[in-house]
Amino acid sequence: AQVESSLATLLQDIAVATFRACQCRDYARVDLRIDRSGQPFVLEINSMPGLSMCGTYALAAMTAGHSYSSLINRILDLAHTRSFGIGIP
Repeated sequence: AQVESSLATLLQDIAVATFRACQCRDYARVDLRIDRSGQPFVLEINSMPGLSMCGTYALAAMTAGHSYSSLINRILDLAHTRSFGIGIP
């Protein structure tokens, strides 16, 4: 759904805070909803969302301007950096 930029920023901040509070690593999907009074809330967090090209995680990344291959490469690079202290060469 299209949302105004201030709401998009708030939703992103909530998603990042949720990711960190749950001590997720590398990637996760935070599902948010907005109640009838306009208040956003976390519905759930999925620490292992599907990565198929047609899945919601990939579609969200593509909506944000990332290609599928750049999404997968970014996840791999984050995991490699976490495990070995350096990004993938």
